[in-house]
Amino acid sequence: MAGKKVAKHKKDTQVAGPSALQQAMADVAGAGNETLSSTDLAIPFLKILQDLSPQTKKRDEQFVDGAEPGMFFETVTRSLWDGDEGVVAIPCHYLSMVNEWVKRTEGGGFVASHRDMPTAMASCQDHDTHDLIDTHQHALLILLPDGTWGQAIFPMKSSALKASRQWNSLVHGRKGRFIDEDGSEQSYELPRFFGTWRLKTAERTNDSGTFFVPRTPELEATLDDMGEAGEALFESAFAFYRQCVAGETQVDYRKMDETVAVSDDDDEIGF
Repeated sequence: MAGKKVAKHKKDTQVAGPSALQQAMADVAGAGNETLSSTDLAIPFLKILQDLSPQTKKRDEQFVDGAEPGMFFETVTRSLWDGDEGVVAIPCHYLSMVNEWVKRTEGGGFVASHRDMPTAMASCQDHDTHDLIDTHQHALLILLPDGTWGQAIFPMKSSALKASRQWNSLVHGRKGRFIDEDGSEQSYELPRFFGTWRLKTAERTNDSGTFFVPRTPELEATLDDMGEAGEALFESAFAFYRQCVAGETQVDYRKMDETVAVSDDDDEIGF
């Protein structure tokens, strides 16, 4: 059997050093951004594209090449994921709210977030022209197409609420165990970000038409089974969690267009 050819490298090969400009920029790393904090940076949204999403319309200024209904889309890097293949995510924080929107028939647009429905009902600026929508806000780390991890907000509402509740049930109350130095078994409740999950979409049709909803996410791996990579992800997820708890994460719903199909009929969602 013929031997496999192996590429040879010259012994005197040298790694090129930085250019004068690269060195100059490295010497003043971060200059100009000293006053920026996490509250000054908008967190990207993760959304499911629908037939009406501007990213799928070739003549729309927001069009993204390759975008199709049913795909996941991240609003800052403009990354796409096939809905059947899914996107890998780590849930870091959860918040339930009621978002107030101007009805699409009235021009659309985000108005405000309220902590619960009674508060929303009392604070709503116009009950005739505004919608009050129960929203589950999931703060995630997502695996980007280039192999890096980024922060994102994934709002789940209307026909996505059942999948969101099921996901919450899966991450809540799970137990971790380890053997202490004295040989005794210790049990503890796992943090929300104990593992990576794969989010996928499913097609659904009702009287309003065909649209796409999230399936209940599936657990892929726990961080403690991922070695050094898991340790690094834990630190990143814990840091994002602390930002969310401290209110340092700026979620600007004005930057998220309301093109997702809205349906109150979520009882049949159990993907």
